[in-house]
Amino acid sequence: MKTFKRASLPETIHYNGDDYKVHIASSAAIFNTSDAKRECNKFSSHGTKAVLVEVQPSQLRGVSDLHGQPYKPSIFLFTVVPSAQAE
Repeated sequence: MKTFKRASLPETIHYNGDDYKVHIASSAAIFNTSDAKRECNKFSSHGTKAVLVEVQPSQLRGVSDLHGQPYKPSIFLFTVVPSAQAE
């Protein structure tokens, strides 16, 4: 499982010769890092490749909220796109 860190949400990610697109249904269920790893492992057990993308705008890096806690990145799950759909 690979984790990418980005400042904005990309449409696709090219990694190890495969194209990955965001899997909206699983990304909506992710609330923290342990949930993300669990969701990613579900795809791996079914034979589908998946990567995690942590998105945090550059304006929020190193900034704290009203309660003094640093802002946390949003986590999205990307799954491999079959070659027939990639074109």
